Amino acid sequence: MTPDPMITARRPDGALAPLPRAKLSRFALTLLYLLRIYVLIAIPIVAYAFIQALHQAPH
Repeated sequence: MTPDPMITARRPDGALAPLPRAKLSRFALTLLYLLRIYVLIAIPIVAYAFIQALHQAPH
């Protein structure tokens, strides 16, 4: 049985040490980069649509 990482990360003073970064597969990293690109493209589109909707709202 492997020890729980939360228990092994505990320092003698009782505080928790930061856990190491998880190793991600190349597929997962690729999906994360594609998600970043999607967000960078979607934000200006949503902002443009929002501003256009404000300008077309009845006064």
